[in-house]
Amino acid sequence: MSLKLRIFSCLICIALSSLAQPTVEARLDSTQIRIGSQTRLTLIARINKGDRVQFPSFQPKAMLIDGIEVVGTLPLDTTAAIGQMLELQQGILLTCFDSATYFFVAPPIIVGRDTLRASDTLRLHVVSVPIDTLHLNQFYGAKDVTSVPFAFNWILAVLALLAALLIGLAVMLWLKLRKLKPHTERIVVLPPPAAHEVALAALNSLHSSEAVFTDEAERHDHIVSTLRTYIKSRFAVDCNEKTSGQILHSLKVNKQDEALDHLTQALLATDIVRFAGQRTQTTEALTEAIAYVEATQEHLPPREPIVSERIEDEAKYKTRRNLWRTAFIATAIAALLTTAWLIKEIIPLL
Repeated sequence: MSLKLRIFSCLICIALSSLAQPTVEARLDSTQIRIGSQTRLTLIARINKGDRVQFPSFQPKAMLIDGIEVVGTLPLDTTAAIGQMLELQQGILLTCFDSATYFFVAPPIIVGRDTLRASDTLRLHVVSVPIDTLHLNQFYGAKDVTSVPFAFNWILAVLALLAALLIGLAVMLWLKLRKLKPHTERIVVLPPPAAHEVALAALNSLHSSEAVFTDEAERHDHIVSTLRTYIKSRFAVDCNEKTSGQILHSLKVNKQDEALDHLTQALLATDIVRFAGQRTQTTEALTEAIAYVEATQEHLPPREPIVSERIEDEAKYKTRRNLWRTAFIATAIAALLTTAWLIKEIIPLL
């Protein structure tokens, strides 16, 4: 190997070894402060990965140098990583209560077994607060605690009202959900009227229905139809499509011959009007028909309503319950979120 190549290789090795050497640096955020104000001293260490580093440690109110006091130490921060090098930073808060210009060197940093110190000299100029020397008697002591003026906060008011409403609604939904039961529908049914009640109502209505019928024959057809329906419902004797004589015969055969004279007179009067056209028999037919129904009516106890209950279908009940549960869960979540938001807004004011 030639001499030039050897020298060049040595220079490269020296350069690489110098690049890998740990270095430290120190700087002040502000080089001029007022008495009692603070500034930050930042210590920077660039080390190889795996190196052990120890930054200086200070107790609160310790003196960095005569006249400069340490307020506190900030947490260590890894700000950058370049190749095999790491850059670590630590801040130290400084203050001073004497006006002067201070020159000092940053405290050392221990890297591995070496103690390294920034070579630059730092300068901190501390200025005093202007004092009115012409009016020394106008010196006022510390003021008392001043109460903060009341300021209405619309956001807090709306959030508080909304949270109260949501909480109240959630409680109501919860109570409703606990008491929720299947619907029970109460059904009241009146029993059908007795046969004589239907017949008497129909016969009595014929007195005031002259304008409804075109002739007396049609009116008497309704009388006969009403009597046939009554006899079928009352005695279970089918009289449809039967003449008056056949109706009377069927009743005698079935031994339902009570008050047959009234029925006979009523049917005879209707036949005279229907087939002979004599209108004078209208009143007699209605009177005898009503008398027959009243004489043969069945004496029944007063009608009592039939009461029954119908319970809601199970599937419908489950669907309704799920809707109430969903409404409660949604309202409860909204109440929790609103309350959390309200607390978040109140904490900074405490």
